[in-house]
Amino acid sequence: MSHLTWGILCSWPELKVAVLVVMIAAAAEVVVVVVVVVVVVVVVVIVLVVVVVGGVVVVRVNVILLVAVVVVVVLVVVVIVVVVLVVQVAVVVLVVVLVLIVLVVVEIVVVIEYIECLLPMEWKLF
Repeated sequence: MSHLTWGILCSWPELKVAVLVVMIAAAAEVVVVVVVVVVVVVVVVIVLVVVVVGGVVVVRVNVILLVAVVVVVVLVVVVIVVVVLVVQVAVVVLVVVLVLIVLVVVEIVVVIEYIECLLPMEWKLF
């Protein structure tokens, strides 16, 4: 980031706050992903323990049912985690793109103002 852009960001409080809010939102998305993954892992472990203990105690013979339940639980958890991660990554990418667009627009405005300062008085736009 150039000194001109950073100067604009520092002198334009609203833009500075907007960039900080967007960065905090991106960090919050990462925290949400971590929390969801931890919760899903804990739930899977609890379900697997209950199913295995219940399967061993109650239905000792029906191993195929036990394996089918475990496979279905694992597949559902994997699908949930993948969907959450894809959505979170998409949101973070969108936030980064929006920040970059804002910074590019600010840079263009700064360059235009700088060029305008170099022009003779009669050529000035404003």
